[in-house]
Amino acid sequence: MSYYDGEPIAHGPVELRTPDLPGFAEARARADVEISDWYDRAATDAALLYFAVALAADGAPIGEVMLHDIERDVGRAHLHLHIFRAESRDHGYGEHALRAVVEYAFRQQKLREITLSVNNANFAARRCYAKCGFQVIDHLDEDESQVVMSLTRDEWRRMVEDEEW
Repeated sequence: MSYYDGEPIAHGPVELRTPDLPGFAEARARADVEISDWYDRAATDAALLYFAVALAADGAPIGEVMLHDIERDVGRAHLHLHIFRAESRDHGYGEHALRAVVEYAFRQQKLREITLSVNNANFAARRCYAKCGFQVIDHLDEDESQVVMSLTRDEWRRMVEDEEW
């Protein structure tokens, strides 16, 4: 399980897709955010599931999202999301990609909790995560500028039942 290879997972204007879609490598290379080694790690890391984020209308790649450090025995994973270019941000694409991967993680992967870390000063990302139900639970021990946010399956289910999702 390293690169997602199933059918596209649609949510609003975006889809989660396999990273072998046309133009993905080029879109990653043109990113205006710091891109980590997640893509390369996914080739050999069974505890990582990597998705491309594409526009549903034309399949144009705009980002990446991954579940990493997946602990199947306890049902926990960490999440990381990048929208590659500024012109693709502030359109809700990140929120839709986040909602798609969270739903996939809880329904298909049967995870019980998803955590992530985000820079405390990144208000746009923190607002997006909060809109999707993530709550601040801690700071990273090694970096106080990073907050840890979490969403449990039970909290997510309540949001779905209350039609907040």
